Amino acid sequence: MPSLIPFRGFRYDPSHVGALANVIAPPWDSISPELQTNLYERHPANVVRLERNRDEPGDDQHGNRHTRAARFLRAWREQGVLVQDPAAAIYVCHQEFEADGESFLRQGIVARVRLERFGTGNIHAHLAIDPEQKQDRLALLRSCAANTSPVVGLYPDGAGEVQAALETAVAGQPPVEARDDLGVYHRLWAVADQTIAARVAGLIGPRPLYIAAGHHRYEAACDYRDQLAAAWPVEHGGQSLPSDHPARFILILVCGLDDTGLLPSADLLEAIQQVRETGVLRPAGSTALIPPAPAGLVINLLE
Repeated sequence: MPSLIPFRGFRYDPSHVGALANVIAPPWDSISPELQTNLYERHPANVVRLERNRDEPGDDQHGNRHTRAARFLRAWREQGVLVQDPAAAIYVCHQEFEADGESFLRQGIVARVRLERFGTGNIHAHLAIDPEQKQDRLALLRSCAANTSPVVGLYPDGAGEVQAALETAVAGQPPVEARDDLGVYHRLWAVADQTIAARVAGLIGPRPLYIAAGHHRYEAACDYRDQLAAAWPVEHGGQSLPSDHPARFILILVCGLDDTGLLPSADLLEAIQQVRETGVLRPAGSTALIPPAPAGLVINLLE
């Protein structure tokens, strides 16, 4: 069953970057060359430098956009631009947006989920993997050892139990807020109460989890974990990679399938419904999830 756990996320320090809107970005595969340039110019610490660093003349296997991303991440941590939260938490995330003239509110949870290969457990895919894109994300993981943006997972919550527990937990607390380039208004609350985190994990754990966005990042994370696990005994006196090592998890935004702010494509819903009914995956065609989950709200280190 999916194992959802809190973690000590790294977040931008407003005293260094000002408004959070200056430094967040869409996920890597939603960043056009034009938007990449705009994000680079917007702020010197915009997360695009991690999520989708640009190519430079003379790049090679020793110096390239992934190694540059790692240098930026290291420097920002050392300079205090990115600061780790003092306690492990799950993060309640709200996204308000408009589509076709209507207003929507999507509610979810950012946490870590234990990796399991598709087809071996209760985490399901609907999209065929492009090997080149997966290798690109794997190269970034090897350089940075961090998740800079969450994959998105959907789980059945028809009765709204999970969301009700979370709304109670954040009632009256001020959120971190930002509006992104798509006009989406994001609010984020850290919930460090381990009793609430355990209750949420217990509610979601027995339920299937369907990856709606981020398949290449998910598969790359599985490969990264396996490569680290293979090398670990040699470097650590024959010991196995610890079961709680951060590389065994991936950053995820999970939302209820019945959330009124969920706008997946019809193909995605059809593929999920088929898995629910038959357990058989039929890769979907159009897989749009509107809006995407941004990079830079919370960063998860894998070391």
